[in-house]
Amino acid sequence: MSGHRLAGPTKRNTVRTTFAEALAAYSSYMEFPYAIRCRRADAPGEERVRLSEG
Repeated sequence: MSGHRLAGPTKRNTVRTTFAEALAAYSSYMEFPYAIRCRRADAPGEERVRLSEG
């Protein structure tokens, strides 16, 4: 036995939240190349702001 038992619902919720946040970050990162390709050439300043906030 490896000794990695969950200590109850609180630990499970913590792990669930951590994985959900990691998945959200991964999804945002995977969409970023598409956002770069779709940027507008006529407003480079606005696009830099949009991409850095998004």
